[in-house]
Amino acid sequence: MSDASGTPVPAARVTALDATRGFRRTAETNWEGRFSLDAVPPGEWTLHVEHDGFTPLGTATFPLSIGQVLIQRLTLSLKGVATTVEVNEQPDALEAAATTASLALGGDRIEEAPALGRNYLGFVALVPGLTQTATGGQQRSMTGIRSPLADSGFSFSGVRARSNSMTIDGLDNRDETTGGNRVAVGLEMVQEFRVAGVSAGAEFGGAAGGLINVITRTGVNQWHGDATWFFQNELLNARKTEVDSERRPRFRRRQPGVSVMGPLRRDRTFWAVAAEMEEESAQEWSETPSWAVDRINRVLAQDRTVSSGLYPTSQHGLDSTFKLNHQVTERDALAFRYAWSHGRALGDVQGAENFLDRSAAGNSLTADHSLAATWLRVITPAMVNEIRTQYGRREQRLWPNGSGPLVEIPGIVSFGESPRLNASRLETHTELVEQWNLTAGRHRLSAGASVHAVHFDGRIANRFGGVELFPTLEAFEQRSPAMSWIVRGDPRTRMTTVPVGLWLQERWQVLDHLLLEAGLRYDKQSLPSGLPQPPGNWSPRLGLAWRPGVKTPWILRAGFGLFTDRYPLAYLNDVLQKGSGQATEYVRYGLGPEVAARWAASASFPAARARKLSIGWERGFGSSSTFHVELNLVRALHLPRVRNAALTLPPVYLLEQTARSSYRGLSFSYNRRVLEGITLLASFDLGRAWDDASDFDEHPSQPANLHADWGRSRLYQARRLSISSIFELPFGPWVGPPWLQAALENWTLAPGMVAGSGRPVNTLLTYDPAATGAYPVTARPTGMLRNTGLGPASVSLDARLMRTIPFHDNRMRLQFGAESFNLLNHANAVRLSEAYATPAGRLSNWGSLIESGPPRQVQLFMQFEY
Repeated sequence: MSDASGTPVPAARVTALDATRGFRRTAETNWEGRFSLDAVPPGEWTLHVEHDGFTPLGTATFPLSIGQVLIQRLTLSLKGVATTVEVNEQPDALEAAATTASLALGGDRIEEAPALGRNYLGFVALVPGLTQTATGGQQRSMTGIRSPLADSGFSFSGVRARSNSMTIDGLDNRDETTGGNRVAVGLEMVQEFRVAGVSAGAEFGGAAGGLINVITRTGVNQWHGDATWFFQNELLNARKTEVDSERRPRFRRRQPGVSVMGPLRRDRTFWAVAAEMEEESAQEWSETPSWAVDRINRVLAQDRTVSSGLYPTSQHGLDSTFKLNHQVTERDALAFRYAWSHGRALGDVQGAENFLDRSAAGNSLTADHSLAATWLRVITPAMVNEIRTQYGRREQRLWPNGSGPLVEIPGIVSFGESPRLNASRLETHTELVEQWNLTAGRHRLSAGASVHAVHFDGRIANRFGGVELFPTLEAFEQRSPAMSWIVRGDPRTRMTTVPVGLWLQERWQVLDHLLLEAGLRYDKQSLPSGLPQPPGNWSPRLGLAWRPGVKTPWILRAGFGLFTDRYPLAYLNDVLQKGSGQATEYVRYGLGPEVAARWAASASFPAARARKLSIGWERGFGSSSTFHVELNLVRALHLPRVRNAALTLPPVYLLEQTARSSYRGLSFSYNRRVLEGITLLASFDLGRAWDDASDFDEHPSQPANLHADWGRSRLYQARRLSISSIFELPFGPWVGPPWLQAALENWTLAPGMVAGSGRPVNTLLTYDPAATGAYPVTARPTGMLRNTGLGPASVSLDARLMRTIPFHDNRMRLQFGAESFNLLNHANAVRLSEAYATPAGRLSNWGSLIESGPPRQVQLFMQFEY
């Protein structure tokens, strides 16, 4: 705060007001004319400034997004004729107080753009430096899962997709067993979310990957809500490339929803509730080759059969969220949220990385609950305390379509009970987080602690039904397996793990154009008894933001940090189950005798860690647009994997924290807020991701030589382009006949595209010549490196066309239209066949398509807003 001559104005009274909710925060400028308001909730805010001898000053309404630090420079004028000075300029689009780049998405960008399954996580694909995993390509629903080990669906800077931090209202929402997302929040309840691949803030921990932080909506003084209806039918859709049928597969989907938000007491108490249902009736393709059906069924001799063709599947989901906000006093605010989701997928949960007969697929039932509360206390304008707590509960059951051992003939088909599709589990979460923020002059100090207790009670019967691996169809006809596995005993396990975090962070505005950020975080996770207890980890964080001058339109950023991850419970479960004596795994090589395998955890069991360096340059264009270039160098160490420490049979399966990954990437992005009816977000990435194991169940091909597997990661994607745009028609000054302007008025066009270069394809043998006991098999032909092949490029163009009819002075709106996903009907590969060679020679269908993403789909919709 300064006067017209640039002299700082101390003791000015500053009031920030969110008129939609009546929220008010006050502060006073110090001797440098500086003021600070901490922990201000996202929303639409104005500032009002008063000082004796000066004309009161007010600003126009400006948006404040989640995690944003906004710098506003204001000039007071000496008292004159005017009673109030209005500042109508919007804040600079350049975030001068951010040491690392992140992207906030909300408002029209998620409400008016096409979203497959109305899943807000689909918009995460627009973020620079990201690649999607197979889970991201398979998932069609927020509530139901189509993979027994479903991860988050996204990899940031080559770090595994199980390692991301996903939070709702600042509280953890990660599935501790698989690393996926827990409770589903409908699109109508999402106010906005911020995504970052690297963050210098020490308060962010417990994950080595990226950060996805969602803020849910609150009610305001004006009642508002909506009713929505989305509908699909196969008559408007294309068919998948891999579906070899003359009939168009059935695909019917409907998704109604409703939301109501408003005040219980104006300026004090607000509530918001939203619910959404989804129902899907479809057909999927049983992938047994037609030429192999009779040959396989002759061997099975009517005990069970395989088939080729369409079979029925279905999906049902429901999510509901209720939120209550109460402003107790100007200093104290309370928030309560309850979210519940339930999803069921029948017939189409994917069970193996091979062509699947319908018997090898399965079913899932998932139910989630989350009860959360927050207390924000403004002790003084310079000191804020926030306490957040949550109780969460996830119940999940998986069951197979078929029975009997899984028979796997790589490159041909898998049929029978998939080993991971016989499971049930209950996972409960109890979490407490407290954070203090203190501002003193140019310094802002943050300190906090978190405790998160997770209890697991489950029955994961992985390979309890048996697995038989045949190198060729002829070997199956001769009943001559290359390898077989079966587990006998009690599959039930119970475990409790408690991650604890402590952090201290300082932001120091050294000069008006130089910001330094330094923090230290401590993470310690206690593991269940029977496992080695890992040491605690200290993680330093450093950040810098330099802008040569107050009005310079560009800024240079740099951030560095160490990030400690948690252990996936699905990874730990094998040792607790098979290493404790309650169950034993038996392995057979060829037609030889069964030998008992041992399971154990390595004596050295450090937590996975990522070392991240980010350097970026950003150019601002007024209050509307920015262009950003960022270099990311990320190295992850101590990643979980399984290795046969005995090198051969009988195996000693050892859980080890020895895998590693490396990523180098350069991203370019352009972000334009709504201006003259146009909103645009575009990014282009160049990246190189390498590792020696892309997931915890990927065994090394040579257990005695881990370096032999260093190569392209499954998460490798050399180039990636994403574009999202919204056009409010007609935009800009109109030049043309009035009748055409009237015809185009109140139409919205929202096209978007994600395209990328091909993903790696491994070259695997259909058998295990070294008898390492690895499953899934990881053996490769001699001299061939891991993941040397590349699949086809991917392109997905989505678009929405919507007409808005306003009435009652625009207080109510009827909207209708159509949206299309994968408009070009490009066959985007989700899974490709990696079976490269049998004992008899190379397979001709190596690299062929097993599963593609959704084909072209057209969805009709109608919604009423008030």
